[in-house]
Amino acid sequence: MKRLFWVGERFSWPFVVVLAYVSLSLVAVDYAWRNVTMPFETLFIYAVAVNTAVIFLLIFSYRIFRRRRRVRP
Repeated sequence: MKRLFWVGERFSWPFVVVLAYVSLSLVAVDYAWRNVTMPFETLFIYAVAVNTAVIFLLIFSYRIFRRRRRVRP
């Protein structure tokens, strides 16, 4: 589990990707909040739905990458 956050005295790539995604997601939601006229509840539901889909995509991609990495000769 430690390897998901810290490898060789540096942050691991999965941690960096998640951190960058969360930062970009917050910036995108803030931009939408300031420039699109819609109720907060609707914006919140859309943001949660999109973030959930992307998180599942990231987890799926990570598992495929990990599986292919083990298969290499």
